[in-house]
Amino acid sequence: MIIQHIVYNETVSVGSIVKLEGIKTVNTVLSEEFQNDGGEIHFHGYKLYDPWKRIITGIKVPPLKVTYEMDGDSIAVLHPLAVRANTVARMLYEYRNGTKEFKNIQNAINSYYVELSNTIFGKSGVFNRYIMGPRLKKSFRAVAIPGCYKLDIYGESYEHVGIPRKICKHLKINDGDIVLIGRDPTIWMGSVEFLYAYPVDHEALEIHPLILPQFGGDHDGDQFWGYYPKQELIPENIICSFTRRYSKWNKNFNLDKETNIVDWKNYSTDESSRIKTTGFSISPLDIVEKNKDLERITNYCNIGSRARGLADYEELLKYAKGLDIKEWQSITEAINRAQLSMKIFMGPVGLLALRLIVLGNLFESIKHSAHILAERCAQGLLDAKHLSFEQIKNFKPARIFEILNLRDKNIKSSQDMLKALREIVPCSEEVLPALDFIFVDGRGIAKMSKEDCELFEGTTSTANMNPSGYMPQIVFDTIDPNQDIFNFAFYEGAKECYSNDSK
Repeated sequence: MIIQHIVYNETVSVGSIVKLEGIKTVNTVLSEEFQNDGGEIHFHGYKLYDPWKRIITGIKVPPLKVTYEMDGDSIAVLHPLAVRANTVARMLYEYRNGTKEFKNIQNAINSYYVELSNTIFGKSGVFNRYIMGPRLKKSFRAVAIPGCYKLDIYGESYEHVGIPRKICKHLKINDGDIVLIGRDPTIWMGSVEFLYAYPVDHEALEIHPLILPQFGGDHDGDQFWGYYPKQELIPENIICSFTRRYSKWNKNFNLDKETNIVDWKNYSTDESSRIKTTGFSISPLDIVEKNKDLERITNYCNIGSRARGLADYEELLKYAKGLDIKEWQSITEAINRAQLSMKIFMGPVGLLALRLIVLGNLFESIKHSAHILAERCAQGLLDAKHLSFEQIKNFKPARIFEILNLRDKNIKSSQDMLKALREIVPCSEEVLPALDFIFVDGRGIAKMSKEDCELFEGTTSTANMNPSGYMPQIVFDTIDPNQDIFNFAFYEGAKECYSNDSK
């Protein structure tokens, strides 16, 4: 790559917005050569350092295109990294002229590295956008609706997904081919499943209701994504492998059943007995008078209607009789607080869940347990909108972080961790291996991830939270401090993504 020397031009704006009228752009971050090939700034023998206290002779800057805004081509907007590079050049220029101190050069270099790190590893950086975030070839997305199946054609209906015919035609998906279906957020192993495809004459995916619980989804507009893999690479016995292991009938299919357990040996009979119109309904008067159908409706309410606990008769009776204005206000405020809490903690809990998944993928012995725990923490927060009034008042999602980061000094064992978590989100003893691992390690999940999974941490929002920036040393330590770090690490990879039309 041809690299041009960047010289500070005092006519160039210090900031990101530059009026181009009368400006000389030669050998600056505005030059065409720089935008095409990048450039470098030499330190002329000055003793300057990178963030890890290594002496550097200069910095190299990747090619950064200028965008033009507002008034045609007369106003240029520089990339933030170009602004930082220009500031380094300006500090050198002004130090030589006696208008800036030497420390100003070092501060400018530190700021350049912070911006470089964010450009590579930040939430909107190259790694996330072009390596983790590109649209996969042979992928698709659509809203899910209940499937309408014919068992004599498609066999076990839960094994199939209806895909819009135009998608099938575009990707060359044939009737009976295997596709991978998933729903974001992908928070555990059950967030994806392999199914048989068949074409449908509308714009939505047809997905069986039995499969939805593992995705944390329903049929109220939820979007699912799909991927069409090479058929010869798909393992045997993969179809609905997770569904058969974990799925249970949703509460809406249990009105006339004592159990939500799926009868896999007699699936067709079980499904037929549950999928039917009963015409059953109940009014507030039925609740107040405790008529013969009351037990039936309370049993229904007690099946999965709350994230924790059960709906009780007293709660139903309160609403059936009617609430006064103060009670309505109190309940409304509590629900609003729960909804706001859910929104506030969505990002942090999502990051915690991802940390658990990454940790589980590093250690096979806790993989299953860590995935289950990640799903419970994330889904438990989402289910806060279903909590009863009394449950909402005691809902404290911040406790999740205290527990898993080992900040609660009253917790003396992994069993204590499980007990404390159960006060916030529903957890089975399946999560104990992961809790044991975290407790024995002693650092807490956040510190474990930051110290042992630096590259992952660099691609999360934590990259933008640290005042000094977040630079995964595991990457920077592998190269010469005077090399073009940006280009070495990811720029060529990003270009390859584009050239392969993978976006």
